[in-house]
Amino acid sequence: MKEAKGKTACLLAILLCCLSSMSCGSRGRPSSNHVLAKDDLSLYRTTNDQPGHEFVKNEQFLVPVGSVIVIKGLEFDPGVSTLTRMQERIVQQVFNCLEEITENTMGDTNSTRVAEFKKMEFQIRGYADESGSGASKVALDEARVKAVMTRLTNLGTPAWRLKATGFGAEGAVASNTAAENHQKQGRVEFIRTR
Repeated sequence: MKEAKGKTACLLAILLCCLSSMSCGSRGRPSSNHVLAKDDLSLYRTTNDQPGHEFVKNEQFLVPVGSVIVIKGLEFDPGVSTLTRMQERIVQQVFNCLEEITENTMGDTNSTRVAEFKKMEFQIRGYADESGSGASKVALDEARVKAVMTRLTNLGTPAWRLKATGFGAEGAVASNTAAENHQKQGRVEFIRTR
């Protein structure tokens, strides 16, 4: 009898540990961004088969402040800062995601989350490939982020929601000695700042 009570107490302690870890963020700390709880985020259409989201998904932007969002397809060829037709389509889908998350909040009864989503801001970061000099790298990545930002604002994203920053070759993701890595360097990514 005493042994059975001990096992029950042990199981109860394990269950409590599991439940408390589910309500905590990384490293066991309480999550400060409870607003992003997945309770009813289906309102924001996070399905993978949603029309108009073949390449970019809403859930990529449903992240805590400080998260980096890498969009596949926003890598540039060396020396190029203009968007290809495919990249224009990808930026259109980024716009669709931002619009659905920040503007189409009807039906969401979590007023705290709605308020947070309506204030979301993003920094668009550009990283140049290794071709060219230091000054030309910064100019190139600034042109890339401005191309993305201009496309988004032309589609209707408010300018206050976006900030464009060029970093040159700073923040390399791969060795620059191989030609196939140059395109990985010439990229644009988003970071949620608010």
